Amino acid sequence: MAWRNLLFLLLLVMLSPPLQAEVSAHLSSSSVALDELFTLTIVIRGQNDATPELSKLQEHFEIQGQARQQSVSIINGQVSQQRQLRLTLLPKHLGQIEIPPIQVGSEASQPLSLEVSESAAATSAEADSQAFIELQVDHDSAYPQQEIILTVRLLMAEGVRGEQLSVPQANLSDTVIRQLSSNRSHTRRDGIEYQLVEQRYSVFAYQPGELKLGGVKFRGSNGGSQSIFNWLQNPQAQGLSARRVLRIVSDDVAVMIRPIPATFTGKHWLPAKNLQIVENGAGNNESVISGKPLQRQIMLFADGLTTAQLPNLEFELPTGLKQYPDRPQSKETPSPSGISASRTLSLTLVGSEAGEYELPPIEIPWWNTETDQQEIARLPGRKIRVLAASGTISPPPSTAPRSPTPQEEAEPERPAVAAETNASGSTWLLWLLAIGWLATLGAWYLSQRHDPAQKPVNAPTVPPTAPPTPEEQLLQQLLNAYRQRDREAARIAWLRWGEAQWPEQPPSNLNRLSKRCRPAVSAAINALDRTFYAPQADDAWMDYDPEQLLKPHNRKAAEQKQEAALVPLNP
Repeated sequence: MAWRNLLFLLLLVMLSPPLQAEVSAHLSSSSVALDELFTLTIVIRGQNDATPELSKLQEHFEIQGQARQQSVSIINGQVSQQRQLRLTLLPKHLGQIEIPPIQVGSEASQPLSLEVSESAAATSAEADSQAFIELQVDHDSAYPQQEIILTVRLLMAEGVRGEQLSVPQANLSDTVIRQLSSNRSHTRRDGIEYQLVEQRYSVFAYQPGELKLGGVKFRGSNGGSQSIFNWLQNPQAQGLSARRVLRIVSDDVAVMIRPIPATFTGKHWLPAKNLQIVENGAGNNESVISGKPLQRQIMLFADGLTTAQLPNLEFELPTGLKQYPDRPQSKETPSPSGISASRTLSLTLVGSEAGEYELPPIEIPWWNTETDQQEIARLPGRKIRVLAASGTISPPPSTAPRSPTPQEEAEPERPAVAAETNASGSTWLLWLLAIGWLATLGAWYLSQRHDPAQKPVNAPTVPPTAPPTPEEQLLQQLLNAYRQRDREAARIAWLRWGEAQWPEQPPSNLNRLSKRCRPAVSAAINALDRTFYAPQADDAWMDYDPEQLLKPHNRKAAEQKQEAALVPLNP
């Protein structure tokens, strides 16, 4: 019988017409304080599966929690479906707030009214001491792009739980705000123990005017140990009603941003606390052999600037010196006192001609924000001497035809003596010569038959030694660098080889050179290039053999050398 009753109820539900959809809403209280939570319940009756639209509601309230409930009932053959959405809300502002109708599909709830008043405890000294925010800057005035240190302090009394602390806001556009540090500790003010959250920010304003920093918002709570989730499951339970939400907005601090001083003469505006330029590598009057690399490392340090503000190091070299720069290495180090930035430029100098060269000094004007005046960071000039290579190959002796001496020119040409012998008298002489020639031929034939192993050996013709081609010299330098495990010399040798291959557009670094070579050569060059940027030493570049990689080039050079050494048939 039970299954028949269940089947009857199901048929009744299916055949019974559903009730007309209806949406209603009601508040848990008609008046609340600004820091007080309340509940808005939305009831949806009938056949309506749409989702409530809450965007207009969020303009006036913060949604702290949601709970849903659904039920189906049958009364006198009528099927009743009901859904409930319970929202826990917190007002955003004071005054009489009109809650607009909540749209659910084609239906909507009735509008509601809520009175939001100032909390009675908000005006008391005890409430003011629960939590507060302090802002402090290290300068009342500054220049564009000068670092300003902003300190934000949040103090919370015991029992206050922090939930959210926003970042500062600036009124001037193009202002960059970067957090430096965040620390937690305890402090005591007026006999009250506070939790202290201190955050420091680095601020860079890029245009003159009055800069206002503020708008730091804090939201927390005190009291009410029960969680929102448990309270939503049991609204009658005590605990959350005693929970008070704290919302605080900081005051603003102002900094006057002055224009760039007209007395500044530098190309790049650099307001800093400190700026230095130093060098490692090439010393004064240092000597280097022609064609050998000389390392130079220039470092720029600044306090109060970011790496994006540091200028590129540019300078010209005298004729006869070539430079091969690496990729600049930049680094930023934030600390509670500010940002420190550095840029390191490593380059290789190669002297193509012997002589003494003077590297020009490097000067960078900057503005000292501590003394409020211009200063110049200067790297003194350097002198280096390039010595001639000891293995220079002297040019081969000249093979031009020899001119006759004056004695040879003065000696008269001897006339040929005409044979005036009688034909009949010389016949016997011809026969005698013929018999002697036949006897010699027979003797040679007999000697060959008796000792066939003896062969006449012709003396080899030694071709004249041709000087090595420039490509062979470059290859020898490359091989020496690999044998000596000298990666700096190997890099210079590869780049000079690239100059020989593409003299009109020589590659300026190993990365560009590798893109012009075939895959095997490109792999060797990239392996060498990675050693200059890898954090750890990598000796994989020494596994390659340049002589085998450049074998096609060697074969071509050998053919050219052999052709140059051949003696012409028709001089």
